[in-house]
Amino acid sequence: MCKCTALSLSYLAKDDLDKFPLCDYTKCEVDVQKGNYSDSECANRCFRDCRQIRYEIDHEVQGRMVRPDLTLINLNWGSFEYLTMEQQWKYSITAFIAALGGSIGMWLGLSILSLIQGGTYLYTYLTKKVVKEKILKKVSEAPSRRRESKLSGLADLPTKKISIGANPFENPFHPSPSPSYELDLA
Repeated sequence: MCKCTALSLSYLAKDDLDKFPLCDYTKCEVDVQKGNYSDSECANRCFRDCRQIRYEIDHEVQGRMVRPDLTLINLNWGSFEYLTMEQQWKYSITAFIAALGGSIGMWLGLSILSLIQGGTYLYTYLTKKVVKEKILKKVSEAPSRRRESKLSGLADLPTKKISIGANPFENPFHPSPSPSYELDLA
């Protein structure tokens, strides 16, 4: 059957049905009496295929034919539609980086709250350092106005406790006393 479209493939050749009409199997004439056919001749010429397709054969004897030299074989096949499977990556590059970042954050115990807490600790540390420098500057300028010794001028300034060692991880409900250092130059 050449130059015709199989009925099971008609949906694939909608535009070419005028060139290749649908096959009419009732008009198919095959002369099976002209020769003796064997598959060994074809098997000797053909190499084995990379993929093997095995068919399930139902064999049943219907009775004797009128002619003993004639064998009738009916071939039936289903649709030529095959299920195609496609393999895709489970993770994309973006999803992998996001999962890796989440895992690293979990391992290190980092969270947005601990980053904010660390930032506030750094801010308070730096502001206290600036306040300490201002006090030291006032202390160093005060004796130049007087003719007295440096130690007598420092005694007149008020002393203030400055804490530079605050713990950012302490419990906010039960704060522990943080270490404090007095600036007392007297």
